[in-house]
Order: sequence, then structure tokens, then C-alpha cells
Amino acid sequence: MLIRRDGSERSIDDSAAPIRDKTGRVIGIVLVFRDISERRREEHQRRGKERRFRIVIEQVRDYATLTTDHLGRPTSWNEGVLRVLGFEEAEFIGADIVPTIFTPEDVRNGVARLE
Repeated sequence: MLIRRDGSERSIDDSAAPIRDKTGRVIGIVLVFRDISERRREEHQRRGKERRFRIVIEQVRDYATLTTDHLGRPTSWNEGVLRVLGFEEAEFIGADIVPTIFTPEDVRNGVARLE
């Protein structure tokens, strides 16, 4: 944190590098301060939104709510998955659930991909 002359605080990213003479003796230093206040503010807002989303998802019990990776494997789980689909979290996350939760006909017709 950097305190500006006017007393306001700024989040910074800083770095330093020595300045050397021909013999290698340090004769100075280069200091770089980059204001990252806006980035920190955006990160804080994003984390707050994610936290609120997670709270909502975790409170839902009558719906199986999940997210998947690009291959369709679950990456998140809520209690609804247990209540509706019967999967415990450990057996669900990362598993190929398509053949279990879709009929063979739906798999052939691409329903799983659309979902």
C-alpha cells in the first residue's frame, strides 16, 4: 500500500533494480511503482459476486445445480445433486456422468451436449 501526498492510499505493484558502475558497484537504484488500485477493486468485486453465487447455489436443495469443464465433467456440486441425482460429491466431481444421467437415446441425439 502506498500513501500519496494527499493522504489517499493506493494499492501498488513495485519493483526495484540496482544501477551499477563499470566495476559492478551499486551506485543507485531504479524504483518502479505501478498503481493497481482499480485491478484490486475489480478482483474484490468479482470475489464478492462469486461468494454470493456460491451461497445461493449451496442453499438450493430441490435442484441439482452444477458446472462442468469443457469436456462436460462436473467441476462443482450442490446438495441438490445428492437429493435429485443421488451422487455424493466425491463420486461426482470430475466423473463422466453423461451415461448415468441421460438415456442412451438422448446421448445419441446430442441432448447431453446441448445441456
